[in-house]
Amino acid sequence: MKIIAIAGPLAYAYDDDSGQYHFLTDYQPTESGCTYVISSTSANPLLVWTLYWQMADCYMRRRIGAALEKQGMSPYTGEPNKNAAEGSEKVNED
Repeated sequence: MKIIAIAGPLAYAYDDDSGQYHFLTDYQPTESGCTYVISSTSANPLLVWTLYWQMADCYMRRRIGAALEKQGMSPYTGEPNKNAAEGSEKVNED
């Protein structure tokens, strides 16, 4: 199996023997190769590629958002989080 793309624990691969494309989860390189779970398989590379990129996008957005939050920024916009900078909860001013 050839690994074509990797995003954290996600991978996109091609199996020469079967002619199938695979979307892999829980991908972990090891000293003797790698471990993974095959989550989706198809002879159509576009189906598997689309799934891989959708999941990789979600994975990376969560990681970026968590890093932004640690810096006091909004995980959605990247703008400074006024509530975090002030150290207080947002108060409803009705």
